Amino acid sequence: MKNLSKLTFYTILIRVINLSLRLSLIVILGKFYSLEFVGIYGLILALVGICVQMIPFEFYSYTTLEILEKNEMSTNKVLANHFFFIFLMGCICSPIFYATYGYFSLDYSLFFYISFVLVFEILARELSRVLVALEHPIATYIIASIHSSLWIFVIIIGLFQDKLFSIEEVLVLWGSSGIIAAITGLYFVKQKVSDKIFHFNFLSIDWIKNGIFFTFPLLIGSLSHAMNQYVGRFFLGNNISLSDISVFTIYFQISALVLITVEVLQNIYIPTYVRNNSMKKSNNNYEYAMLIIIAFIALIITFLQERIFIFINPELLNDLDTMHMLLLAMSALSFAAVLRNRLYVKRLKYKIMYSYFIAMIVSLIGNSVFVPRYGAYGSASTMFISGLFLCLSIYLFDKFNRPKIV
Repeated sequence: MKNLSKLTFYTILIRVINLSLRLSLIVILGKFYSLEFVGIYGLILALVGICVQMIPFEFYSYTTLEILEKNEMSTNKVLANHFFFIFLMGCICSPIFYATYGYFSLDYSLFFYISFVLVFEILARELSRVLVALEHPIATYIIASIHSSLWIFVIIIGLFQDKLFSIEEVLVLWGSSGIIAAITGLYFVKQKVSDKIFHFNFLSIDWIKNGIFFTFPLLIGSLSHAMNQYVGRFFLGNNISLSDISVFTIYFQISALVLITVEVLQNIYIPTYVRNNSMKKSNNNYEYAMLIIIAFIALIITFLQERIFIFINPELLNDLDTMHMLLLAMSALSFAAVLRNRLYVKRLKYKIMYSYFIAMIVSLIGNSVFVPRYGAYGSASTMFISGLFLCLSIYLFDKFNRPKIV
C-alpha cells in the first residue's frame, strides 16, 4: 500500500508538471505570438493528431492484451513484432502522407519538419504505451512528459531571454524532444525485458496478421475519434478568419486538459481494469470516480477561465459560449474513453469501430451544416453532439453484448 501511494504521488507530480507546461504554452502562444503563428500551429497540431492515430494502426491495443494475458509468445518477441509492424506502417504511409499533404493548407516548406516530428512522436508514444503493458506507469509518464513538454520548456526559457521561435524552430525542438523520449523509453523497456528484442528471427507473420485483424476496427475507431476532434478545424478554415481559428485553437487546447487528464488516469488503471474483468469483478466504481473527476476538472477550468483569458488576451472573453461548449464536448469524449474500456476488455473491437464511426459521421454532417451558419460555436456544438452519440453507442453495444446468466 505504501508503494502504491508513492507511485500515485510521483505519477500525479509528473502529470501536474506536464499539464502546467502545456497550459504555459497556450498562454505564451496567445500572448506573445502572432495570430498567423497560432493558426499554423493549430493546423499542424490537427495534422499530427490524425497521423499519430492512423500510422501506428492502434497495434498497441493488441500488444497490450498479449503481454498482460501472457499468451503463447514471450514478451520480447511480442515487442519485436510490434515495432517491426510500426516501422512497416511508416514506410507504407509516407508516400500517402506526401500525396495528401497539400489538402491541409500548410506550406510544403514545413513538410520535412512535420515528418521529423511525426517519426519520433510516434516512436515515443509507442514506447510509452508498451510500458503500460509492462506495468511501469512512472516510466510511461516520464516519457510522455519528455516528448510532449521538454520542447515547451525550451520555448519558455527562450521567452525569458526575449527569444521568439519560428515555426520551423518549434518543430525542430518538438522532434528533438521525441528523440530524447525514445531513447529514454528504450532504456526503461530494457529494464523490464532483459532478453534481446530486435531480431528478425523473432518475427511472426501469423502473429502480425492476427494483430491486424484485431486492431483494424480499433484503427477505424481511433481515426474516427481523431477526425471527430480535429476535422472541425479544417471546416473552419474555409468559413472563418485566421484570427477566429486562433481563438478556437486556444479554447480547444485549454478544454483538452480534461481529456488529457483522463487519458493519464486510464493508463494507470487499465492493467487493473483488465484483471478485474478477467476475474469477473466490477469496474463500476472506477467509472463513477472518473465521471466525478471529469466534472470537477471542467468546473475548475470554468472558474479560472476569465482570469486566464484576461491575462492572455482580453479578446478571448468575446466568445465564451464556444469555450463552454468545447468543455462539454471534451467532457463527453473523456467519459466515452472511460466507457470504451467495457468493449475493449471484451475484445468487441467491431463495436468500438461502429461507435466511433457513428460519432465521426455525426461530426462530418454537423460541421458541414453548422459551421457555415454558426462558425466556431457550430463546430464546438457538433463535437459535443457527436460525443453524446459516442457515449450512447458504447453503452448500448455493451448492454446488448453482456453474457446471459443461466
